[in-house]
Amino acid sequence: MSRNHSKPMFESLESRQLFAAAAPTVPDLKVSLTYTPPAEVIPGNSITPEIFVKNLGSNVRTDTKVPIDFYLSTTPKLAADATPFHVVDKIMKIKSGQTDHFKIPVTIPLNLPAHTYYVIIRVNKPAAIRESSFANNTVVTGPLHNPTGTYAGHFTGDDGRTGKLTLKLDSETAITALFSDFIATYSDARIHVAHIRSRFSAANVLKITAKNGYDDPTLGRLTYNLSLTATLTDNTLIGSFQLRWHTSNVNRNATATFKISR
Repeated sequence: MSRNHSKPMFESLESRQLFAAAAPTVPDLKVSLTYTPPAEVIPGNSITPEIFVKNLGSNVRTDTKVPIDFYLSTTPKLAADATPFHVVDKIMKIKSGQTDHFKIPVTIPLNLPAHTYYVIIRVNKPAAIRESSFANNTVVTGPLHNPTGTYAGHFTGDDGRTGKLTLKLDSETAITALFSDFIATYSDARIHVAHIRSRFSAANVLKITAKNGYDDPTLGRLTYNLSLTATLTDNTLIGSFQLRWHTSNVNRNATATFKISR
């Protein structure tokens, strides 16, 4: 009697399961972030995080636009109180196992949360790409600090005279410095410096340079030239400035150190 050596009509269930597991049918975008933000970011300034997206699943169609959403939050978690402020559509061309990366500059809005806040980035929020998991689509920057507010205190000039300094930071383009009592020897006028464009560096250093003039009710036309540098630590600005000002009757040059707090 001959034996039947033909192949079985059906594959085992186990072999089919192994085959299916080895071939994912949808993409899975895993998002990571490389970015060291400056410690102080004035509203209106910009940051440029570099975003990495790795595809752990199957290939992404090359013509697919994927939304990238940016949020402000007082915590490092994407919760209901997070405020969306920017969105960019990015065409993803990521094959299975590959990584795409790109830098996206964003402007920090004027209505920042007070003090410490975070920027949260979410890729593929409305599911433009069907994924096997959305749990790895969100990243967050380190803590940023909103330095806006009014700082007030005293300064001491190189000649020993003292005065009051009030520095109001509203945004990148609205910084006001008010120097009072400093020129009391000459008059009761104050030197008012407004609308200064400046930024904090990554080391919490604020640098201000301003040159302008205005009509003072007491002195008439007053022209000033200001150079100021300060470091922000624990809500206190510590630094120095050089201030030159002149009118038709007064021509002065002063250097002073200061410590002012908000």
